[in-house]
Amino acid sequence: MNPHPHAVMLGIFAALFLLPGVLLVLRPPTSGVFRRKRPRYLGVALICVFGAGALNAIPRLLDLSPDMVLAASIAGAVSMLVGCLFSYLASRPGAPTGNPTGEKVEPSTP
Repeated sequence: MNPHPHAVMLGIFAALFLLPGVLLVLRPPTSGVFRRKRPRYLGVALICVFGAGALNAIPRLLDLSPDMVLAASIAGAVSMLVGCLFSYLASRPGAPTGNPTGEKVEPSTP
């Protein structure tokens, strides 16, 4: 039996939840729902929100001092807030083509 089952589960967690965020940041899709959204912002939001779980788990797995666990928990909370901010920015109305107000702009006719 594996002596570190929690570390294996943390690796599976990272593969399942953090990898899609990294892929959205590195190579955003251009079809489907993502045409209306900002996929890179969604990727950063995924990394920040699910990375907070890893930030809270790793110091406990390594049996670090309570001060280090507290510091990692605070970093996880900050990461969660940043992820929520990026999730909000990704869902704001407005095209990612440079129209920050979200207003519909009619094409000009000569």
